[in-house]
Amino acid sequence: MADAVTHARFVGTDPASDEVVLMKILQVLRSLLLTPVGAHLTNESVCEIMQSCFRICFEMRLSELLRKSAEHTLVDMVQLLFSRLPQFKEEAKSYVGTNMKKVTWLRC
Repeated sequence: MADAVTHARFVGTDPASDEVVLMKILQVLRSLLLTPVGAHLTNESVCEIMQSCFRICFEMRLSELLRKSAEHTLVDMVQLLFSRLPQFKEEAKSYVGTNMKKVTWLRC
């Protein structure tokens, strides 16, 4: 399910209504990551969700309100990911010296 959401593409047609759709997309991505279901997302899905938010943040043709909403969404996501660090601590120790790629869950 997460792959279907993170791989969906939005092609805008009307600038006024496009921002409403993008705001709803932000809400869906935020909910997907921040609810308990988010703990089951793959690293790749988390990266894609965050990249989508970054794209909205830095798209200058979009309104400041939408860009700030995307920024606040990113802040919430980063805070959540850092709150999950303790659960990865033991997992990271087991990978030291074997395969460092498995420890790079925050790198996109």
